[in-house]
Amino acid sequence: MAAILFLQSSIADMGMTAGSPAISISSPKNGAAISGDSVTVMVNVSDFNLVNKLGQPNVAGEGHIHYFMDTPVPTTPGKPALSAPGTYAPTANTSFTWKNVTTGMHNFSVELVNNDHTPVILLVSDEVKVEVEPARPASPLSSDS
Repeated sequence: MAAILFLQSSIADMGMTAGSPAISISSPKNGAAISGDSVTVMVNVSDFNLVNKLGQPNVAGEGHIHYFMDTPVPTTPGKPALSAPGTYAPTANTSFTWKNVTTGMHNFSVELVNNDHTPVILLVSDEVKVEVEPARPASPLSSDS
């Protein structure tokens, strides 16, 4: 019991409450170098029910994820967290693959949003910066003949 009280006290000291929604990018890692023009972003979500009800009325504790590439995460309360076409993708899936990504440094971020696309309050997001490199050519097969 003392351990549970200590945990709840520590969480409260960090400005969080037990059961607060959370999202973190599990892959790619910040600073990673990725070969090729596809980048798959995978996330872990806790204390939030991911549902495929995009655009429907809000229900407390449920919604979906917005994946962003090379754009700041929209954080205005009550306003849909949307950015320019091609820079975000709304989905209830815990992974999303960006295709035709140019070589160079890129910022990938994610945000938990309500069914109506507005940001979850308190804001819940994560981001990583990665370098996309040209695809490495396949090594030629050697023959013993």
